[in-house]
Amino acid sequence: MIKYSIHDVPQGIKLSSNEGEVFLEVKLLAAELISFINSVTICLLIDKLTKTICLEIHDNDNDPFLIFQSFENSATEQDIAIEIWNLIRVTEFSLILYNDDNYPICKIQIPKSNMANNFQNWALSTDNHFKCLFEKIDYSNRLKTIFLDPVKSKTWEGNLIHNKEYFKLEEYFDDGKHGYIHEYSIRNLLQTVFIPNQDLFWSPKKIDETELTDFLIFASNIVLIIESKYIVSRKSTNFNKAIVKGVKQLIDTQGLIKLKQKITNNNVLNETLQQVDVCIRICVFNDSSSYHKKKLRNVINTFDRKDLPIFVTSSFLGQLLWLLRIKYKKDADVQFFKYIIKVYNDSRDEDIVILDQFSF
Repeated sequence: MIKYSIHDVPQGIKLSSNEGEVFLEVKLLAAELISFINSVTICLLIDKLTKTICLEIHDNDNDPFLIFQSFENSATEQDIAIEIWNLIRVTEFSLILYNDDNYPICKIQIPKSNMANNFQNWALSTDNHFKCLFEKIDYSNRLKTIFLDPVKSKTWEGNLIHNKEYFKLEEYFDDGKHGYIHEYSIRNLLQTVFIPNQDLFWSPKKIDETELTDFLIFASNIVLIIESKYIVSRKSTNFNKAIVKGVKQLIDTQGLIKLKQKITNNNVLNETLQQVDVCIRICVFNDSSSYHKKKLRNVINTFDRKDLPIFVTSSFLGQLLWLLRIKYKKDADVQFFKYIIKVYNDSRDEDIVILDQFSF
């Protein structure tokens, strides 16, 4: 079996220990990272049947938005069992947070009670899940300022995120700035499979210097038009407003591309757009939006079915790209297009298409 570390995957968790100190490493996409920081409680779920660990983030008292199994598989089952036991019996552990670009966001000591007796009782019981619940953590003055890789910055004309040479998560907590970090995260995911400024174009500008769309990805005569939406509010009205805006932006961009005229200030991109015969529109939004089909009902009723894009959560996008890279390696880009085209063709009779963690 091929071994993967937490730094190889888009998101995951890893337990380890060294000289009596226990470490919980957590790697999250941008939107999940903000929800993690703002969470009311964090819960580790240990599954007896599958011998796996899951992370549940409660950024809302009544509506935990994310449960995912660790992708970290660089240890044996016995190793994992030992690390779980180490976590159970210690009275504090070190939490290390990474963003999707593997930058360490913070390291913080988390106090907890010794759960050894409870764990042993659970092991003998018929209950399948053991819960390690941690109360809200104060991250004040704990989040690092990280200077970004200048080589990566050069790829995107010196603009990795919000025209800054550094990254500090706290600067993106305010409403209106979440979109920058979400778009940064989506771009990190896409460039693991597609070549920047060749297959993948980020934030291309129209001739009047306004943005055409968030991302364009090309394969032969097909283009994927992608809009990234970070939605903070859980209210249906605000959720729908953001999604409707994204759908309209996608429709407008497709209309401009179909004109087959010079529409951007990038000559290479203009030439590539001239070859396009098929446009597929995709709206990528954050998992913590707590969406569901009923909440999207107003969006469905606002547009004709042919005008609705494929809706994709950022978590699903990251997992899909990673799985394709593992299975197909250099052909992951081709397989991604094949997958999206299949979804596009197979879903014509559905009122809406949402690709999330349950779509695999």
